[in-house]
Amino acid sequence: MTISANGCPQNYQVVWENDYIPKGISSTVMSLSDTKTFQAYCSPLDEGCSSEESNSITIAVNLCNNSSIPSPAFSPSSATINLNESYTIQTNGICGANTFQWVSGPASNPVQRAGTYTAVCKNTAGCFSATSSFTLNVNNDPCVTATIASPVFSPSGATINEGQTYTLPTDVCNNGNRFEWRVAPPSNPVGVAGTYTAICKSIDGCVSGTSSFSLMVNGRTLNVSKSNPSCFNNDGSFQVTINGSSGENFLYTLINTANNQTIYGGQDDGTMHSFSGLPQGSYKILVQVKGTSVYYESYQTLTKVVLEEES
Repeated sequence: MTISANGCPQNYQVVWENDYIPKGISSTVMSLSDTKTFQAYCSPLDEGCSSEESNSITIAVNLCNNSSIPSPAFSPSSATINLNESYTIQTNGICGANTFQWVSGPASNPVQRAGTYTAVCKNTAGCFSATSSFTLNVNNDPCVTATIASPVFSPSGATINEGQTYTLPTDVCNNGNRFEWRVAPPSNPVGVAGTYTAICKSIDGCVSGTSSFSLMVNGRTLNVSKSNPSCFNNDGSFQVTINGSSGENFLYTLINTANNQTIYGGQDDGTMHSFSGLPQGSYKILVQVKGTSVYYESYQTLTKVVLEEES
């Protein structure tokens, strides 16, 4: 990826925000491993005021490209056994260097009950492949004709704000059947977005089809707009906005990163807040969701505006 910034007048050099690119380099080729936002300004080689910042460009890096992760290679992909026999589904090594994970797996392995079981491969970045399936047929299996009702999630999904948790219902199987997760949440209550699946299981080991519960988490985003100070005044400002939030309050803190001094600390406000009367310098904006341990931060730089020459 080539990143460029042009247009600085003579005796000025390009300076990039956040030091992603060395000072004075106007164009470079970069390899990115995560999403970054680039912005630059013109700084004088000698004394003088710097320019306003350029427009910003955000380059998003998609870390999860499922097509690049091979699916589990079941071999064979099906088998048939007699009633009361068992079959071991081979899972070792079928994902190569990635990790094998059941999506809708058997209650145990070796398996005695007929069914189609699905799985994925997961890489170290937490990205998943497409699913593959293994089908086990059992001659004269009574569970093939048994009707076990699936879990009845009501509602079948929910949405929470980041930092909140939700308790997933588990008393959703009827006729004395036992509830079992197939894709379980990391904890319950849970605060992590995901689609979690479960079955109902009878006393003789027959299982239902799967049902799912989808939890969505509203991701708040921190946006900062700024006004640079004029060349001879400390009149810079920041306008801070939290998107994706409703009915919440936040604590806003402004820190001078040059000396780690807190300029404004813990100011209580809604989803918008302003800091004003600021000189040129580097700042850290820290926003806490009030009453929680959830924080957002943004690093910003204010630079004095270049004076226009009189004609």
